[in-house]
Amino acid sequence: MSLGMQTYTAAGAVIVFGPNVITGFAEDTFVEIEYESDAFEIRKGADGGVTRAQMMDLSGKVTLTLKGESLSNDALSSIAQMDRLLMAGVYPFMFVDGTGTTKATAAQAWIKKVPAVEFGKNPGNRKWELTLAQLNLNVGGTLPL
Repeated sequence: MSLGMQTYTAAGAVIVFGPNVITGFAEDTFVEIEYESDAFEIRKGADGGVTRAQMMDLSGKVTLTLKGESLSNDALSSIAQMDRLLMAGVYPFMFVDGTGTTKATAAQAWIKKVPAVEFGKNPGNRKWELTLAQLNLNVGGTLPL
């Protein structure tokens, strides 16, 4: 049974961090989202027995890659500075694939690392690293037309 033709467009992606809708994505990979820990760890015994232990760590990591000229760099810089000075940089995070079913949310997220700045022939890209206290991630597919 065919599900019909599917079409993905990066323009359908929506990323929101606190009060900011993030824009100005880099050309290739512009968002990476993952859990910090494996869901299970394995413990092996001398007799060949195996035990799996569930890891309760639901924290996550997001890397946003923006063009150097993106105005979202200014918004993220302001949040990072407020957090360093006033510890006021924890906000909700949301990613939604507008052409599919992938979605990531977290009630508490903060900027872990401000990107290195590079300039050359072009303004380059900026990689922002965010930490999510408790990631809720659904890895989905692209919806048929």
